[in-house]
Amino acid sequence: MLEIMRRWPRTVPAIIRLGLYCAGCPVAGFHTIADAAHLHGLDREDLEAVLFPLMGPVSATARPPAASIRAGRARAVSGARP
Repeated sequence: MLEIMRRWPRTVPAIIRLGLYCAGCPVAGFHTIADAAHLHGLDREDLEAVLFPLMGPVSATARPPAASIRAGRARAVSGARP
């Protein structure tokens, strides 16, 4: 989540509006979208539906396959490690 907020700052207000406290959270760098959704009682696909449009066009190499996100194995959106 930290990588998402750093790379796409337009996502921060939406994340806050949804009640996620990822901004300022010391473990945000370790949480995937799936982790954040689970911890906050949200549906992962609903969270992705809010975040992805704010991220704009992303190349295939910048975002892991949806199956990786669903499985919670991807690090944030780009697949990078903290």
